[in-house]
Amino acid sequence: MSWLASETAPVYLAKVPENMQLSRSHFLKVMQSLGRRSLVEKIQEGDRTFFTLGPVLKEYVKTNYSRPNSEL
Repeated sequence: MSWLASETAPVYLAKVPENMQLSRSHFLKVMQSLGRRSLVEKIQEGDRTFFTLGPVLKEYVKTNYSRPNSEL
């Protein structure tokens, strides 16, 4: 979720980082699960699905779970 929190605009699934340690199908299941819990917002635009975090959750994740640049 820290990756999603760092994005400024809703993210299209094709933009998922390749170095993510989840398979694409597992990633989709995780996103659906987070969506059911209202932790991730799903935006449908035509045949594309975008994901984003709400502003409050985004700030919480960025503050509590993002690593400082020096540790990257």
